[in-house]
Parts: sequence; C-alpha cells; structure tokens
Amino acid sequence: DQGLFCKYPLDDTPTQIWWERAVWADALYAIAYVDGAPINVVVFHPPPPAVFHLFEQGYEDGSRSRGFDELLTLVDTLDGPTIIAGDFNSTDRSDTYWRVRNAGFHDTYREAGFGLGLTFPQFRVLDTRLGFGGFPGWLPPIIRIDYVMHNGIALRSLDAEVLHMGDSDHYPVLATLG
Repeated sequence: DQGLFCKYPLDDTPTQIWWERAVWADALYAIAYVDGAPINVVVFHPPPPAVFHLFEQGYEDGSRSRGFDELLTLVDTLDGPTIIAGDFNSTDRSDTYWRVRNAGFHDTYREAGFGLGLTFPQFRVLDTRLGFGGFPGWLPPIIRIDYVMHNGIALRSLDAEVLHMGDSDHYPVLATLG
C-alpha cells in the first residue's frame, strides 16, 4: 500500500483520473498548495521485474517498463513544479531510472544526500514477514530503489537521507526541497 501525507492542503481529485487509466503501476497523484502555489505530487510504485523459470523464460521487465511508460505520459501532461516519490523497483543503473532522469527529473538523494542511500531490504522486517528466521536483523540494505525526484521547476534539492526506522521492508527516504 502507499499513501501521501502532506502538511500543505491537497487536491487529490487528479488521482481518480489516473486510476481510471493506470494499468501497469500503482500511483497517487495530487496537487499540493504550498503558500498558495500548486505543486504536482506523484507517488509511484511500478511492479518489480520478475524472474520466471530462469532457465526457460528468463528475466521479464515488461510490466515495470509499462508502468514507467504511464508515469512519463502522466508527468508530460503536468505543468509546473512536479515531485515523483516512491519505490521505483529500479536501481540508479537501470534504464527505467534513467528514463525519468532524462525526462528532466533530478534525483534528490544524488544531489543532496550523503553515501550510497541504500533502501532495500530492511532485513529485520523482511525476516519477520517471511517468517523463517533466515536473516540476521543487523544486515544492512544492499540496493537503492526508493527515490524522491523533482523536475527542477521552482524546486531544488536541499537535503536527503535514508531513515533507519519503520516497519516496511524498505527504509524510508526523507528529502527536503526548497
């Protein structure tokens, strides 16, 4: 599940429009009014790539890729400052990540964070969910797949950090934009 919490007034009507046509990704889309100025906010979560019978069918990335197609179609219709945040199920080495970057979006952690910004998995929670006691809780995350991005229109990255807390199998990213 996903959600959007904001200290500024939100108009979440656009989410309904998105849901009517979105097929390949979960997303929330709202407009936040910061000091009266509208900022588009998209919370995005495409499906992960899958490995189906590795030796027969191999790696399948079509569903995730189609989710990014829909995301980029949506953001292409938006005017003004736009923030995209969520579990992209993509590392910063993937083509899907670079499609968003090449569409003009800035990676807040890359610009204002420190270190590798690893967000997945949170082994302690993953172990609890899987229920087989196979992971020591002290293991650190191994990849970065959670992002806060912005299109740079009236926004800039001020700070970003991965918070080592929470009950998700991902660590949250806290980003400050100005």
